[in-house]
Amino acid sequence: MNIMPSHCENAMEQKSFIHKAKNFFLHNRDHLWKIEPKGKIPCLVVLEVDCRSALVAEVHNDVGH
Repeated sequence: MNIMPSHCENAMEQKSFIHKAKNFFLHNRDHLWKIEPKGKIPCLVVLEVDCRSALVAEVHNDVGH
């Protein structure tokens, strides 16, 4: 399957998108992860702003300053 986002209207934008997309992978078809350089642990991508805020608050309250 080869589907491009609607904002990739020309070959240059498509090439840029593909280059950036190589830094991500899907796990279990529903979790998007960002590949970190030099063997570091991948980061879970959280798209929902409300979820991000809740996660930051939880980490702050559990781990502290």
